[in-house]
Amino acid sequence: MSEPILWAKRGSHINRKRVVVDGEVRFERVPQIGHSGDQNDPRRARGKRWEKYVQNDGAVLRVPVTNAAAHLDDTTAYAAMIRSKARHLGWFLAGTCPCAMLASGDLHQSHVADKSLLTDTACPPRTYNEDKPCPHVEREIKARADRHKRLMDKVAKDHVPEVEKLLAGQKEQTTEIAQAVAEATKAAVTEIAKTMRVKNER
Repeated sequence: MSEPILWAKRGSHINRKRVVVDGEVRFERVPQIGHSGDQNDPRRARGKRWEKYVQNDGAVLRVPVTNAAAHLDDTTAYAAMIRSKARHLGWFLAGTCPCAMLASGDLHQSHVADKSLLTDTACPPRTYNEDKPCPHVEREIKARADRHKRLMDKVAKDHVPEVEKLLAGQKEQTTEIAQAVAEATKAAVTEIAKTMRVKNER
């Protein structure tokens, strides 16, 4: 028997989720999910399309672990690569406790923004999940967002926009030209006055 046809649900390409990052409201584009059955009445296909990670900047985003909406296997080399990348960058699953991940070695202490988590006790298992994160997750999200904001403020300060550089250069050049004109005018007036005085004496 052939495999069932998989559809991307109508309107799923405009599916958005409201998120707040660094105090700014943004809209996350949710990855499409495979649906089976009739095109006019699709049923969501089984399988894991994404995993929700807390990223370095404090954003909590869905990261696809399959190649496409119709791809249902999350045990492929692609999924392994995504999870390896997440671990390398210090991302962690929103439904986990970062203290427990520190204890197991799945999260390195150098990636933790809230250093008080290094000495905190992990939350008891089954007391938290993705929809109801533990307090450590919320603290780490805030700490990462604050750290990212400080970094962006420093970058903005160190990298003056090109327009501001040009305006500063023009202002300095205009000042130099004005000074040169003033000095030349002063010299000319002095010379004219000297010439007129000599004529008057004659």
